[in-house]
Amino acid sequence: MPDFLVNWTSERSIWVEFPDAQYGTRVSCGAADLLRRRLGEQARSVVPAGPGVLVELEPELVVENEVESLIKQTARDALAGEDLEWSPRDHLIPVCYDNRVSPDLRAVAEACAMSIQELIDLHTKELYIVESIGFSPGFGYLGSIDERLQLPRRKTPRTQVPAGSVAIAERFTAVYPFQTPGGWHLIGRSPTALFLPSDDSPCSLLRVGDRVRFHAIPYDEFNSRKSAE
Repeated sequence: MPDFLVNWTSERSIWVEFPDAQYGTRVSCGAADLLRRRLGEQARSVVPAGPGVLVELEPELVVENEVESLIKQTARDALAGEDLEWSPRDHLIPVCYDNRVSPDLRAVAEACAMSIQELIDLHTKELYIVESIGFSPGFGYLGSIDERLQLPRRKTPRTQVPAGSVAIAERFTAVYPFQTPGGWHLIGRSPTALFLPSDDSPCSLLRVGDRVRFHAIPYDEFNSRKSAE
């Protein structure tokens, strides 16, 4: 398996992938940071996601062969850990695991053949990596959850999932930043705002490569934090 792959996905965009699982999001985020600095105005955007980086170029500012060579060299340097300035941010997100705000909590515990407390312990013990942001602004795909908690998505999605809902599906967990439809299993709710809309500078709490850990809070504390917003 090659260390990295470089493919043109359009006349002005290149996908750089690090297919070996040992590299993962850590290297793609480091490569993205390095590409932003080296490409400068030649890059319209540089977006890490999972095992790779999507680079959107400014066609009038680049020479195809030269920019491809630069990107390949940057991928090599990222794998070698050279000139990397990127470092992940850590987040500790409170979650209320209570049936009053967690409609699938009991059903998930039963499906996984464990108690609710065992489910909570498994969900809170992991340090998750934000592998990508998508679906809605600020929605981070956090991987990977414990294999014992991995379930397929619900057969029938909900038309409305409350903002702050903490959910699992397949190998991911996530927090819904807004009230939206959703097909994941809802096992908790967080009072933490995941996305802060603003006319000047909308802001997502999570960025690709960040690390997230959840900690359990009681229902009364969840209510008091929500009331304080």
